[in-house]
Formats: sequence, structure tokens, C-alpha cells
Amino acid sequence: MADRTPREEVDWEDKWQELHNAIGRAIAAWSTLEHALARAFAITLGLPEHRTERMFFAMHTFSAKHDLLWEAIQSNPLPPGTDATRQSVFKSACRKAERYAPTRNKLAHSTPAIAAHGSLVLGGVITPNVIHTDVNVTLTQILTVKAICEASISFRALAKVVADACDESNQASLETLLEHVRDLAPCPYSDSLGLRAVPTQALPPEPSRG
Repeated sequence: MADRTPREEVDWEDKWQELHNAIGRAIAAWSTLEHALARAFAITLGLPEHRTERMFFAMHTFSAKHDLLWEAIQSNPLPPGTDATRQSVFKSACRKAERYAPTRNKLAHSTPAIAAHGSLVLGGVITPNVIHTDVNVTLTQILTVKAICEASISFRALAKVVADACDESNQASLETLLEHVRDLAPCPYSDSLGLRAVPTQALPPEPSRG
């Protein structure tokens, strides 16, 4: 839920900068995830990355990229072993990314706005058609800065699991990665919804903002 800050206490420039920075970090994190999935596509097909990356990113929507990777995995059955476990990680990550994609789409296509209700500032990213005069309804439609930051962490966590699976050759380690991807929250901002927080252990540090 958004912080309800009195208008007279708000530095509007800081509010906008905080919002824009959060959106930018989340979009960049999603890009990292798509590039990790592009590597997974190359490994699944057993082709050089420079060739398959062009194929993967020729798909202009994430739905098309997802379907391309999914079909590559489905059409490449493997006997039990390291390669099959790696593909299980990719398959599970594919499903998770599909669940995360609507949040990415909302970030990319919604109108950034600082929401206010009377004397209170709420903040958030809101599409114009969901702004409501009832503050409680509005709060259920807002993607707050806190939620955006959680989504960024979720995108990066999923990207890291996929990237680690691309580089890993140990069966036990791949089975652990499979558990990790399955354990990631079904919604990328679960903590903001009152659900469990996204696991953040073993993540690389955020890029410097300076």
C-alpha cells in the first residue's frame, strides 16, 4: 500500500525522480531476464548465441519470445541427466516469466503519475482509466514504488537462475537451481500484496546509481 504523505511535506521533484528511477531499474532488470532467456534458447538448440539471439529478438513481443523458447524446449526431449535438468530449469523459468510479464507490460505502457487524494499524496504508476475518486479503490489499482522495486528484484532473481543454469554442468547444482526458480514468488511484488517476500539471497548487487 502506498504511503499517504501530506501534500505540504512532499518534494514533488524527488517523488518523480524516485518513481522514474524505480521504473528504469525494473525495465533494465527485465531486459537482463530476456537476454538470459535468449541464452537458454541458444543452449536448448545447441547453436551459437550470436545466431540464436537475432532469432529470439526478432520476436517483437515477449509472448512471441516465450512461445519460441517454449517450443524449442518442448521439441527437444532429452533423457534424464544434466541436460534434461537444465531444460527443466528453463521450462520452469519460462512459466515464471510469463507470470511476471503483465507487470513488465504495466510498467512499460502505463502512464507514470503521482496520485493524490485530497491533502494526501499516494505515489505510484497508474493508467488513466483506473484513477478513481475513492482512495481505497485507487490504492488497489496502484503499482507503488515499493512494488516496482520488488518487481525489479524478482526479474533479476529469475534472470540470475537462468544465467546460472546456462553456465552450470553439475547435476546437483542444477537441481538446486530448479528448486530456486520454482520457489520464486508467483507475483513479482508479492510482499506489497501481503504475501511472502521475494527471496533475494545470492543476488548480485544493484548497479551503482551514482
